[in-house]
Amino acid sequence: MIPLSKILVLVLYASAMQRSFAEMEPGRNIHITPVITVRIFNELVEDKADVTIHCKSKDDDLGVHVVPFGKTYEFSFRENIWGSTLFFCGFNSKGRSVVFDVFESKRDYERILKYSIWRVRKDGVHGFQEKPTKEDLIFKWK
Repeated sequence: MIPLSKILVLVLYASAMQRSFAEMEPGRNIHITPVITVRIFNELVEDKADVTIHCKSKDDDLGVHVVPFGKTYEFSFRENIWGSTLFFCGFNSKGRSVVFDVFESKRDYERILKYSIWRVRKDGVHGFQEKPTKEDLIFKWK
């Protein structure tokens, strides 16, 4: 038999949840996954060159973006509930290029919480895990 105190807690919780949903504005979505932001910094200090970035997922083409030295390009999305979200980007600068996954659910599950940080540098594009913040990936120019 279930103790009365547990039943009371369950009823109070269900009541609070019903109130939360009832107070939501019409047309607002309920999300169970957090917003992820991919943030790319152009740190090509040596030649102060622009970097051209083209990012895509299976469903979305984010277009081509030219990012001047010292500037940032970013985009945000919600990870799907199946844990299969993937965004990849192509990077080009001064005849060099590289293409790789800037967000991949399985790889990044413990790597990032909200921010996928990338720094474009002379030797390639460097990735940083979020907590603790430290460089953990590098994709070299080709």
